[in-house]
Amino acid sequence: MKPNPKYISYYYETMTEWPDIEVDPKKTALLIVDMQKEFVSREIGESIQFREMGEWERWLPFHDRLDGIVIPNNVKLL
Repeated sequence: MKPNPKYISYYYETMTEWPDIEVDPKKTALLIVDMQKEFVSREIGESIQFREMGEWERWLPFHDRLDGIVIPNNVKLL
């Protein structure tokens, strides 16, 4: 496996070899943290506050990533 250097932690950036990850579904748990509608919706909660503060544009990439990558991948995993 060769990870994208963009996502490699400082601690591992000098590694040249990466072990393959094997996940045993019988011994693995899926933990999804803070995917509450309050935090991920563009229509309620913090989104309204960001709009009122004039910071909505700054949060668009965050919500685009949630909608296009994070939420669909969580649905697949579930």
